[in-house]
Amino acid sequence: MKKSILIGVIVMSVLAALFASCKKKEPPGTELSFSSFDGGGPDYDIFIEDEDIVSVGSERRYRDKNHEELDGAGYDVVFTFRGLKPGTTYAQITARSPIGDNWDARYEITVGADLTVTTRELTRTDYNEIDVDPVPYVCMRVGEEYFFSVSLEKNPSADAFFERLDREPLNVVLKDDRTGRRIGEIPWDGLPEEDEAGKASPKDLLLIDGNLLAVCCDEYAGLFTKIGRIEFSSDEEFAQAFANGDAEIEMFIEWTE
Repeated sequence: MKKSILIGVIVMSVLAALFASCKKKEPPGTELSFSSFDGGGPDYDIFIEDEDIVSVGSERRYRDKNHEELDGAGYDVVFTFRGLKPGTTYAQITARSPIGDNWDARYEITVGADLTVTTRELTRTDYNEIDVDPVPYVCMRVGEEYFFSVSLEKNPSADAFFERLDREPLNVVLKDDRTGRRIGEIPWDGLPEEDEAGKASPKDLLLIDGNLLAVCCDEYAGLFTKIGRIEFSSDEEFAQAFANGDAEIEMFIEWTE
């Protein structure tokens, strides 16, 4: 009886070892880290040219425990690359801040036969060191906690929206309309109406009937004019900002010096 039990234990151990050796291992990750701080530090965004070769995830790592609860706390934005198949692609990383660093960098991303990832910076343009005219940034604050940047479209509605926003900040409560949007009436008249049937994605900023502003939190199909998109935010931060239904937002313009 004891011999049978011992044999059974050995067989199970062998099977477990074989299963572990056959189990597909996660590709090793390679990190790029960039510094920032709460209250105006650079927001980082990344674009991968060929997402079939490499995947990328991002996270915010505060430098000391509980610093996420402090105003002005420093943290690192960490991009982790994992190889999907051997090959070479390129990544564009941007840093934008009203008071800190502003630059664009291009990286070469190479995935080896064993799916290890290597990165190499090719070019970097530092806009803080270039004599340029002031640049406007469209900003959105959600409640008291979330601060996003918004890129506006190139159309008459978006242009008129920017002109009004440059004159005065916009404060509006966006209601959850149960269609995947947060929508509210804005106190401005005379914005051009160019509504057409279309499909919108999460983070899209829509103008409807010339006086309704909507933020898409899910896929949406209907009549609207797309005037912008929320940028430089992780999916997790965006989802949390609009997780409680109604959202009180403020939009305003910041100009670089």
